[in-house]
Amino acid sequence: MAWRGGVQAMCSLGACAALKVNPFKVHMGWKKFKWVAVRAVFGVVGHLLYYTALAKLSMGVATVLFFTNPIFTAILAHWMLDETFTKDQRWLMFVALFGIGLVVVPLSPLTLLGIGISKWSICALLGAVSVALAYVSIRIAGPRVHPLVHVVYFSFVAGHSI
Repeated sequence: MAWRGGVQAMCSLGACAALKVNPFKVHMGWKKFKWVAVRAVFGVVGHLLYYTALAKLSMGVATVLFFTNPIFTAILAHWMLDETFTKDQRWLMFVALFGIGLVVVPLSPLTLLGIGISKWSICALLGAVSVALAYVSIRIAGPRVHPLVHVVYFSFVAGHSI
Protein backbone atom coordinates (compact mmCIF):
# COMPACT_ATOMS: atom_id res chain seq x y z
CA MET A 1 0.00 0.00 0.00
CA ALA A 2 2.89 2.35 0.72
CA TRP A 3 4.17 2.24 -2.88
CA ARG A 4 0.70 2.74 -4.24
CA GLY A 5 0.15 5.65 -1.88
CA GLY A 6 3.44 7.29 -2.85
CA VAL A 7 2.84 7.05 -6.58
CA GLN A 8 -0.78 8.10 -6.17
CA ALA A 9 0.27 11.09 -4.03
CA MET A 10 2.70 12.32 -6.70
CA CYS A 11 0.16 11.88 -9.48
CA SER A 12 -2.73 13.44 -7.57
CA LEU A 13 -0.66 16.42 -6.44
CA GLY A 14 0.43 16.90 -10.05
CA ALA A 15 -3.19 16.80 -11.17
CA CYS A 16 -4.11 19.29 -8.44
CA ALA A 17 -1.37 21.64 -9.66
CA ALA A 18 -2.50 21.30 -13.28
CA LEU A 19 -6.15 21.97 -12.37
CA LYS A 20 -5.31 24.66 -9.79
CA VAL A 21 -6.94 22.74 -6.94
CA ASN A 22 -5.37 23.44 -3.54
CA PRO A 23 -5.84 20.28 -1.41
CA PHE A 24 -4.30 22.01 1.62
CA LYS A 25 -6.64 24.98 1.75
CA VAL A 26 -9.29 23.96 4.24
CA HIS A 27 -11.95 26.41 3.01
CA MET A 28 -14.54 23.75 3.61
CA GLY A 29 -14.13 23.88 7.38
CA TRP A 30 -13.55 21.09 9.86
CA LYS A 31 -17.06 19.66 9.46
CA LYS A 32 -16.31 18.81 5.82
CA PHE A 33 -12.62 18.05 6.23
CA LYS A 34 -13.19 15.43 8.93
CA TRP A 35 -15.23 13.45 6.38
CA VAL A 36 -12.33 13.69 3.93
CA ALA A 37 -10.13 12.21 6.68
CA VAL A 38 -12.73 9.52 7.45
CA ARG A 39 -12.82 8.60 3.76
CA ALA A 40 -9.04 8.34 3.63
CA VAL A 41 -8.69 6.20 6.74
CA PHE A 42 -11.60 3.83 6.08
CA GLY A 43 -10.68 3.54 2.41
CA VAL A 44 -7.13 2.48 3.28
CA VAL A 45 -8.28 0.14 6.06
CA GLY A 46 -10.79 -1.45 3.69
CA HIS A 47 -8.16 -2.07 1.05
CA LEU A 48 -5.67 -3.43 3.60
CA LEU A 49 -8.30 -5.89 4.83
CA TYR A 50 -9.06 -6.90 1.25
CA TYR A 51 -5.38 -7.44 0.40
CA THR A 52 -4.95 -9.49 3.58
CA ALA A 53 -7.93 -11.68 2.67
CA LEU A 54 -6.71 -11.95 -0.91
CA ALA A 55 -3.44 -13.44 0.34
CA LYS A 56 -5.29 -16.14 2.32
CA LEU A 57 -8.39 -16.92 0.23
CA SER A 58 -8.87 -17.87 -3.38
CA MET A 59 -9.03 -14.84 -5.61
CA GLY A 60 -12.64 -15.57 -6.57
CA VAL A 61 -13.91 -15.78 -3.00
CA ALA A 62 -11.98 -12.73 -1.75
CA THR A 63 -13.16 -10.64 -4.69
CA VAL A 64 -16.79 -11.72 -4.37
CA LEU A 65 -16.78 -10.88 -0.66
CA PHE A 66 -15.02 -7.53 -1.04
CA PHE A 67 -17.34 -6.41 -3.79
CA THR A 68 -20.35 -6.78 -1.53
CA ASN A 69 -19.54 -3.17 -0.64
CA PRO A 70 -22.48 -1.79 -2.71
CA ILE A 71 -24.83 -3.68 -0.38
CA PHE A 72 -23.18 -2.16 2.67
CA THR A 73 -23.07 1.25 0.99
CA ALA A 74 -26.85 1.11 0.44
CA ILE A 75 -27.42 0.14 4.08
CA LEU A 76 -25.11 2.87 5.41
CA ALA A 77 -26.56 5.47 3.03
CA HIS A 78 -30.04 4.62 4.29
CA TRP A 79 -28.90 4.88 7.89
CA MET A 80 -26.58 7.91 7.63
CA LEU A 81 -28.03 9.90 4.72
CA ASP A 82 -31.70 8.95 4.95
CA GLU A 83 -31.70 7.54 1.42
CA THR A 84 -34.52 5.24 0.42
CA PHE A 85 -34.10 1.51 0.88
CA THR A 86 -37.26 -0.20 -0.29
CA LYS A 87 -38.61 -3.63 0.61
CA ASP A 88 -37.68 -4.90 -2.84
CA GLN A 89 -34.11 -3.70 -2.40
CA ARG A 90 -33.90 -5.37 1.01
CA TRP A 91 -35.25 -8.63 -0.38
CA LEU A 92 -32.82 -8.57 -3.31
CA MET A 93 -29.97 -7.81 -0.90
CA PHE A 94 -30.88 -10.92 1.07
CA VAL A 95 -30.96 -13.01 -2.12
CA ALA A 96 -27.56 -11.62 -3.15
CA LEU A 97 -26.04 -12.36 0.26
CA PHE A 98 -27.43 -15.91 0.11
CA GLY A 99 -25.77 -16.36 -3.28
CA ILE A 100 -22.52 -14.98 -1.94
CA GLY A 101 -22.75 -17.44 0.96
CA LEU A 102 -23.02 -20.27 -1.54
CA VAL A 103 -19.87 -19.04 -3.30
CA VAL A 104 -17.93 -18.83 -0.04
CA VAL A 105 -19.07 -22.16 1.41
CA PRO A 106 -20.50 -24.14 -1.53
CA LEU A 107 -23.55 -26.33 -0.96
CA SER A 108 -23.38 -26.08 2.81
CA PRO A 109 -26.71 -25.82 4.64
CA LEU A 110 -24.77 -24.18 7.46
CA THR A 111 -24.06 -21.22 5.16
CA LEU A 112 -27.44 -19.80 6.13
CA LEU A 113 -26.33 -19.69 9.76
CA GLY A 114 -22.92 -18.20 8.99
CA ILE A 115 -21.16 -21.34 10.20
CA GLY A 116 -18.16 -22.43 8.21
CA ILE A 117 -17.08 -18.95 7.17
CA SER A 118 -13.37 -18.42 7.81
CA LYS A 119 -11.79 -15.46 9.58
CA TRP A 120 -10.34 -14.44 6.21
CA SER A 121 -13.82 -14.26 4.74
CA ILE A 122 -14.84 -12.03 7.63
CA CYS A 123 -11.73 -9.95 6.95
CA ALA A 124 -12.86 -9.40 3.33
CA LEU A 125 -16.39 -8.51 4.49
CA LEU A 126 -15.04 -6.01 7.03
CA GLY A 127 -13.01 -4.53 4.19
CA ALA A 128 -16.21 -4.15 2.20
CA VAL A 129 -17.94 -2.43 5.13
CA SER A 130 -14.97 -0.12 5.62
CA VAL A 131 -14.91 0.88 1.95
CA ALA A 132 -18.68 1.40 2.05
CA LEU A 133 -18.23 3.83 4.94
CA ALA A 134 -15.56 5.60 2.90
CA TYR A 135 -17.99 6.00 -0.01
CA VAL A 136 -20.75 7.35 2.21
CA SER A 137 -18.34 9.82 3.79
CA ILE A 138 -17.67 11.29 0.32
CA ARG A 139 -21.38 12.08 0.05
CA ILE A 140 -21.42 13.57 3.54
CA ALA A 141 -18.44 15.80 2.73
CA GLY A 142 -20.51 17.14 -0.13
CA PRO A 143 -19.99 18.43 -3.65
CA ARG A 144 -17.88 21.43 -2.56
CA VAL A 145 -14.97 19.09 -1.84
CA HIS A 146 -13.12 18.52 -5.10
CA PRO A 147 -12.67 14.78 -5.91
CA LEU A 148 -8.90 15.25 -6.14
CA VAL A 149 -8.85 16.34 -2.49
CA HIS A 150 -10.19 12.89 -1.57
CA VAL A 151 -7.56 11.23 -3.76
CA VAL A 152 -4.74 13.28 -2.21
CA TYR A 153 -5.65 12.46 1.38
CA PHE A 154 -6.32 8.79 0.57
CA SER A 155 -2.84 8.59 -0.94
CA PHE A 156 -1.26 10.28 2.10
CA VAL A 157 -2.83 7.74 4.46
CA ALA A 158 -2.04 4.85 2.12
CA GLY A 159 1.55 6.03 1.84
CA HIS A 160 1.96 5.79 5.60
CA SER A 161 0.29 2.40 5.98
CA ILE A 162 1.99 -0.93 6.48
